[in-house]
Amino acid sequence: MTTNSKPSTGRVDLYQSVTDAIIAELELGLKPWKRPWKTTGAGFPLRHNGQPYRGINTLVLWMTMTAKGYTSPYFMTYRQAASLGAQVRKGEKATTVTYSDTIRRKAEQPDGTEEERSIWFLKSYAVFNAGQIDGLPGQYHPTQQPAMASIEHIAHADAFIAHTQADIRLGGERAFYRKRRGSSRGRVAL
Repeated sequence: MTTNSKPSTGRVDLYQSVTDAIIAELELGLKPWKRPWKTTGAGFPLRHNGQPYRGINTLVLWMTMTAKGYTSPYFMTYRQAASLGAQVRKGEKATTVTYSDTIRRKAEQPDGTEEERSIWFLKSYAVFNAGQIDGLPGQYHPTQQPAMASIEHIAHADAFIAHTQADIRLGGERAFYRKRRGSSRGRVAL
């Protein structure tokens, strides 16, 4: 029996690590590209300078934010945190993100002429969420979300809902309907 294993170069296969993370979410019954019922409030993942991440990095960082419960949208490298006078807490684990682009190189041809060509590259780097870093300026930590304004009730809609005799409970992390055992009425959670 032969195997097609490659010699270990110590490098992480970026494509495989992203694929593995997405598959792990799917195996848990989650679709990482869908917004969860309740989010951390952090919104789109941002670089230390406020620029939003793009592409697959958005998905990878959203999954990380959800899994770890981060409330800040900011991610940065160890050096970026240090340049802000901050320190990543000991033992914190980084999330791998990627950067791809092309560079232009001139190559001498056999006939002596030079030809410019584009070379595509993929680079990875490790980032930490602001919630993993001590000493960051306040701008990297979200302020409390303003309380929701009270909802204006519509009398005839409230009367209709009350007439259903549904057991409606506000709170929790998901919306669902659960039918009571032995009853034709159910419970609605919002």
